[in-house]
Amino acid sequence: DLNKAIELKKDYAKAYANRGSLKYAQKKYQDALEDFNKSIELDANDAEAFCNRGLCKYQKKEDNEAIKDYNKAIELDPTSPAAYNNRALAKHELKEYAGAIEDFTKALAIDPYLANVYSYRALSYEKIGDIKKAQQDNEKAASFKK
Repeated sequence: DLNKAIELKKDYAKAYANRGSLKYAQKKYQDALEDFNKSIELDANDAEAFCNRGLCKYQKKEDNEAIKDYNKAIELDPTSPAAYNNRALAKHELKEYAGAIEDFTKALAIDPYLANVYSYRALSYEKIGDIKKAQQDNEKAASFKK
């Protein structure tokens, strides 16, 4: 029980991060955000906590704030495809399609087997009018589902 773990050891950053992830899964974004804030306060070098806090902000439509957390996650762990993908999604929401495509591409350079990232990048390509690349990405995404 994460609540019990936190009660017993109030300075255990991972317990807050794990509880935040559970709250996020329950769509309790503000509660999750508070746990990720505490986790980061206790361990400012946890890239995953920054990435997950960014997800909470993204769900709350705080895209610019989410991007700041993804930037920090990438600074701490430049090999995280999730951080690049999530930052790309926030950029897409802000209509920064070229930046989104760049980040989706970085995520795929790290892990080329992320079918959903090809689908997301296709949406950004469509927004800038590059239908050929959008179609290629959609076909690549579909190839994983066979």
